[in-house]
Amino acid sequence: MNTNQIGASAGYTFAYYSLDSSLERFLWSIDRLGELGYKSYSLEILEPEHVALYRQKGAIEKLLARSKQSGVTFASFIPYHCCTNLTSARDERRRLGVQQFREGVEIARDLGIPLVTIASDWPPEWVSSYSTDYAHAPAAAFDVPSRTAYDRVWSSYVAAISECLEIADKHRMQFGLEPRANCLVWNADSFLRMWDKLASDRFSCVLDVMHCAYHRENAPVAIKKLDSRLGILQICGTDGKSLSHLPLTDDPATRNTLKALEEMAFSGVIDVELYGMPTETIDESYRQARVILEQQMAAVR
Repeated sequence: MNTNQIGASAGYTFAYYSLDSSLERFLWSIDRLGELGYKSYSLEILEPEHVALYRQKGAIEKLLARSKQSGVTFASFIPYHCCTNLTSARDERRRLGVQQFREGVEIARDLGIPLVTIASDWPPEWVSSYSTDYAHAPAAAFDVPSRTAYDRVWSSYVAAISECLEIADKHRMQFGLEPRANCLVWNADSFLRMWDKLASDRFSCVLDVMHCAYHRENAPVAIKKLDSRLGILQICGTDGKSLSHLPLTDDPATRNTLKALEEMAFSGVIDVELYGMPTETIDESYRQARVILEQQMAAVR
């Protein structure tokens, strides 16, 4: 591992502005992250209307110019607006999800980003309420109508993800899927169940230590299970009780996670993802997280 692998997820902009995204705010984020010592950043589409941010005249050129100027590359692109639709129990919503994924891939292609990632979700038809820990958090109260219904939805989800992989393959891109708490794919094992169906070197896992902690999944063990199928590690502080992305601390859990990455010679991205904190503490929390990770990388070598 090396310090150039340390990046910031799109959560940096989300921490400041939540769902109120704009091109200017992404450009501002690129500048600030460069000043905070970050080398990479992930762009995203949070909601369908955000597609227009990338389609306005000159947007792609401005993003690429700002990236070159600041020295902050784009590690991945997240068409998040497709995630819930892809898990739906309804055929038409899954088809819409695949279409939305395709438009995300096309934007990533225009930006020269080699990796497109999404997150798992639970079928919206089976959700009674969602967590309020952050916007677009996973389900809090949810159900399964029957085993037959679950089997049908799982098979349909595999088929939808397979279509997305074909789209990524067509554009010679890598495709990452993030397991999330209370979702169809929620841990390393359920990701590997999906991977076994698709069996592609272009398909990798985006592992978030917060979601691991919520389900009491040991992050170093999950990393070893995934091995070469791990593409991105999203890291933050966790309390194991909520879906909160807390400031990173130099604690045994974080040190053990970095040690596991070093042992497997991880060559992917380590994305800091922090939000849900007072605005005045965001930059310092991101700066401290980078410093902690750099120190731990040196310690485990």
